[in-house]
Amino acid sequence: MEPLRSHATIRRADGSVEHVDLDMPPEFLISPSDDLLEMRMSGWQHADEQHPAGGGRPGYRVAYKTVKLMPAKDITIPLPQDSRLKVAMGSLNRGGVHTPDGVPGRQPAHHVVPEYGTLSTDITGAVRYIRCLNPAMSFEAWEEELGGLSYVEIICGVEDAAANDPDALREAGRSKVVALKTMLDLMFGPRLLGIPLLEEIGEVFDDWHWNRRLDSVLLSTELQVRSAFLDPDAFVGAAGSFIAAYEGLSNEDQRRFSLACQWYWLADAEPDQVNRFIQFWLVIESLEMSTTDIAPVKRRLATVLGTSDGVSDFVGRLFGTRGTLVHGDSASVSSDDLDRVEALARILLTARVADVRVAAVPYLRQIQSWLQAN
Repeated sequence: MEPLRSHATIRRADGSVEHVDLDMPPEFLISPSDDLLEMRMSGWQHADEQHPAGGGRPGYRVAYKTVKLMPAKDITIPLPQDSRLKVAMGSLNRGGVHTPDGVPGRQPAHHVVPEYGTLSTDITGAVRYIRCLNPAMSFEAWEEELGGLSYVEIICGVEDAAANDPDALREAGRSKVVALKTMLDLMFGPRLLGIPLLEEIGEVFDDWHWNRRLDSVLLSTELQVRSAFLDPDAFVGAAGSFIAAYEGLSNEDQRRFSLACQWYWLADAEPDQVNRFIQFWLVIESLEMSTTDIAPVKRRLATVLGTSDGVSDFVGRLFGTRGTLVHGDSASVSSDDLDRVEALARILLTARVADVRVAAVPYLRQIQSWLQAN
């Protein structure tokens, strides 16, 4: 099968526009399933002959407009660890990527091209879904020059980041400049770092030239997913059962469950992995813990699983990760621990209002597999 055609539009700071055809792998729109495949556009801006794309050190850049706070003259301070602070009056170049066909999904870094359709009943009485195909998949790179403003700019090299992973590079950059940003805010007040203007990843050169790396959000299309009908009677029955279960909880348990649900939705939409882990852990604490004692979590999970084998080590590992993050011993979390804490949070929430063996089968099997492996 020939590659599918997608499109990119490049809008530069000088006003010029260029249209580019992109190839999508054929498998991106075949073999419908229950999962959304994801694609991402990558590129570079601001590179030139002296500063070729890929020729610098992985870096991070963030800038703020000051609020009616102007430097008497430009200030540039070289900082340790391959960093520079600049406060200036003038112009600032920024850029990025839009996905004009996509709409934000449940996670802010994931957009989905929606599909629209209608239900129709044929002469036999069978209900059919008629969809309006929308294969549009496009990206729009943009660049602009902001002039006449007073700004604070921080650029730093990020040597220890995974240069090919934009999320890891961004998180490493944020971690590197967070102390400086906080000190500036405490010493000079909120007018200094007044209005966020940009946050970018890319590469920095010895002369502090900045090449901007373009990485779009993850993009999917609803066209990928197989169609399925929702049985009204089954839906009403299932919804009615867990609503009744919730109503049957004590006032205290309802309060704890609702608080846990607030943390659940914050975690679901959180792009930062460390914050996401902590928020999922707070789901668990809100449900099961009144102190820092994790014994209630172990007991609840053992009851759900029907066995205590491996439960203590499983919960203890997650509590240990929580401790290293909260107490500053680590600024990152593994994807494995993130998967584990999410599965545990979902299982414990489900167990309050439904049969986890029916409602949370994938997560139940995940935890059982982890326990058996250890």
